[in-house]
Amino acid sequence: MFFRLATVFVTATAIAASTVPVARQVGAATTCTLVLTPQSPVSSSTNLLAEFNLLIGRNLVIEAEGEGGDGSGNNAGSTFTTNADGTFTVEDTVSAGGETAAETAAIITGWVGEIKDGFTINWLVDAASCN
Repeated sequence: MFFRLATVFVTATAIAASTVPVARQVGAATTCTLVLTPQSPVSSSTNLLAEFNLLIGRNLVIEAEGEGGDGSGNNAGSTFTTNADGTFTVEDTVSAGGETAAETAAIITGWVGEIKDGFTINWLVDAASCN
């Protein structure tokens, strides 16, 4: 009995020692610039930073997950400028779990011509480029 208990203890210790916790990895980041047209009027009370962060981050994670990504993402926070023609130029550095920077860039540049859901407004992606 003692031999069996000692064997079980040594085996359990070896297994525990060989198990290394692995942190969840988010893919490599890419910086993208998008030109967006709102599909409804933008009010002065609209939080555009929150709108653009959700628009890019949420849509990226959903599409990356559909391509085998793990459903995680990282969004460094967008910056934007308002253009004279009513469009917005938005820049953001993002990554998606399970995707390379090139795969993430391909997802985002593939949005050109599509309407994407934001927090309170839907947006037409007029142009997108990533580096």
